[in-house]
Amino acid sequence: MKNKNISFALKFIFALIPLIAILLYTLLFPMGYMDSEYPAWKYSKDVSEGRLNPFETDGPTASIGNVPNNSTVIIGDSRAMADLNPLLFSNDTVNLAVGGGTSIEMFYTLKRYVKNHGAPKNVIVMFAPFHQSIIDNFFERDLFFNYLTIPELYDLYGFAHIAHSETLLQENYVEEIISCRLRAPEKYLPPLINAKGYMRYDVNQGSFDIIKAQKGHALFGILDGCSDLNYETSYYEMHKTGDALLLNMYLTKILDLCKSNNINVILSQPPMNKSSYDNLQDTYVNEFTEYIESIAYKYPDFTINPEITYMDDMYFGDSSHLNAKGSTEFTNTFCQKYGF
Repeated sequence: MKNKNISFALKFIFALIPLIAILLYTLLFPMGYMDSEYPAWKYSKDVSEGRLNPFETDGPTASIGNVPNNSTVIIGDSRAMADLNPLLFSNDTVNLAVGGGTSIEMFYTLKRYVKNHGAPKNVIVMFAPFHQSIIDNFFERDLFFNYLTIPELYDLYGFAHIAHSETLLQENYVEEIISCRLRAPEKYLPPLINAKGYMRYDVNQGSFDIIKAQKGHALFGILDGCSDLNYETSYYEMHKTGDALLLNMYLTKILDLCKSNNINVILSQPPMNKSSYDNLQDTYVNEFTEYIESIAYKYPDFTINPEITYMDDMYFGDSSHLNAKGSTEFTNTFCQKYGF
């Protein structure tokens, strides 16, 4: 009987080995199978958590040290990431924006950065207008990439319940969180199979190295011009939902964090291509402008620009993001306007 129990136990352990191997691989080698957005999120997390000094980019790995006192941190979504090139700023600047990012991820990013590197002199806040009221990638990127820590998730969901966020509190959200934290096979095995385990490593590592060298800047669209219409052209008004309330709460938390650390803030809007700008609904523009103006009223010491601007279609690599030429043009104009 004893031998049968031992035999059963050994068979059970051996049966678990493939599962354990998958769990360990998905935990330790995400660069091998994650999609193309992951390197940027990894860069932002590595910098904000103090594993990487963004102002020392020479060599295979950057050493951690004190960041310059007059540094500037850019936070936002993919438009901020593509449109503002830190290498064109006159002071030390890092871009921690990520594709699909909102004020939620950027609050915790900035909070970590201040804790691990000290407060920068300036923070530039830039989100696409629709990201001021819409959460569109939380489960696919934030949770799947395990960007937030468990304490941060606990903190976030407390506010999500207060705001009644439709997206974060969707059905089975608890199971989704647990599955991602445990790297459950039903969540991570499909991308692992698609990548044949490690086939995305060279591409992802190459992207990460470029993003690191560019201090967080990376392009999304690569066309020599684009006249396609962006997301905002389909809206007649800002979304008035629990998601919108939650995003507003976290934008306020970003500004309060900056205020308490004597950080100078510039909140500005990314440019649109002229085709999209010409097709915006007046009701949406007026409502968005009034919303940003209400933020400016609460924080009179910050530079907050509610104006939606545009650039010629030739400067856009896709419907929403500037191409290389557009990024250079916009960054230079931005730096001249705000004294960088």
